[in-house]
Amino acid sequence: LIILLFLLTMLTWWLDTKVQNADNNDSSARETNPDFYIEKYQATRMNRQGEKLYLLKGEKLRHFTKKKDTKLESPYLIYYDETNGPVSFQANQAMIEKNGEHVYFIDNVEIKRPGNELQKPLSITTSRLHIIPDKEVAKTDKEVSLIWGDSKLSSVGLEFNNKTRMIYLLSNAKAYYENPKTNGQDIPPKED
Repeated sequence: LIILLFLLTMLTWWLDTKVQNADNNDSSARETNPDFYIEKYQATRMNRQGEKLYLLKGEKLRHFTKKKDTKLESPYLIYYDETNGPVSFQANQAMIEKNGEHVYFIDNVEIKRPGNELQKPLSITTSRLHIIPDKEVAKTDKEVSLIWGDSKLSSVGLEFNNKTRMIYLLSNAKAYYENPKTNGQDIPPKED
């Protein structure tokens, strides 16, 4: 009888261990495998008047419930602004956190704003960019290259406010400014 109880106890322990290991394997699989994915995704956010605020699209979206994040391949984000024109952001990949409150663009990040009669075209490149969509703010602490019309700037760190259209270069800023009046030509000093 004691041997039978001992064998029953060992069998119960063995089954419990197997079931716990299976649960652990399932949870690790849930962390590495998305709970869903979408190919060729596109999402648009509208304001209360039904006008487009911004559009996010790309090649592949993978959502992970356990980690509460979303990974994007080839993301493209565009803000619409009738007054100042659109601004677009793209990269090789991105991570969305906290239900879209924070978006991190990673690898070959590019910000573009086309020119018009009031402003020169703008192109900004960096390796990583943190975007806060609802505040229309983008920032990085990485090296940045900026082309504004014919002028070129570089910096380590940048903050871009899309609402105010202000760009802050945070450190080690260097610039080459092309005077639009001279078009790169040397102008001799005026003689009095």
